[in-house]
Amino acid sequence: MTLEASRRFRTLWLMTVLGLMLAACSVVSVDQKTRYRDAEGYFEPNLLEKIKPGETSQTWLVKHFGHPWFSEVDGLEGYPVEVGIHTWRFERELQKSTRVLLLFRSRKLNQQYEYLHVVTDGDTVKRAWRDELATVDIRRLMAAMGYRKAQVEAHTAPEESKPTAASSAEAEAVPPPTSLVVEDVPPKEPESTEKAPAAEPDLSSSDATSL
Repeated sequence: MTLEASRRFRTLWLMTVLGLMLAACSVVSVDQKTRYRDAEGYFEPNLLEKIKPGETSQTWLVKHFGHPWFSEVDGLEGYPVEVGIHTWRFERELQKSTRVLLLFRSRKLNQQYEYLHVVTDGDTVKRAWRDELATVDIRRLMAAMGYRKAQVEAHTAPEESKPTAASSAEAEAVPPPTSLVVEDVPPKEPESTEKAPAAEPDLSSSDATSL
């Protein structure tokens, strides 16, 4: 085989391979489609692209997606009352269809949950994002957005003063008061009101004069 014939054969082989590849591309078609569904049914995915922080309102979200699947309450204690964190849960369906001519067709459906998290200040959306996590790191999120948690002072009743060791020792050093004992005093006898009889004169004395 001459060099020129070898080159022709190689060129023909490459053209045949390229032709088969082009034919395969035209014969086999693959179609992918993503759909979202909430509690009320399917909705257009482009609605999610219309959420703009600083422009979209919470009223608009409720109108198109219904009420939130979850709204944070306890985790926002101490933050401004106007701030809210709301979560919507959607079911995302990824449908992949493969077709080979008109003889073979396959369809693969992948379903999983996707969550839309929204931070609102009043009725205005301040931040919005989607992920596959149902929870939000509230402390880190609030710090990144510049919100500070107010310090809540605990009001406790004043503690009663407890006796110290010195006061206890002084109390023990003071002797207790002695009990007062009332002695029994005999009652005083009443004085007699009768007078004693006068003494009679002695007539037997020698000084007496005879009558």
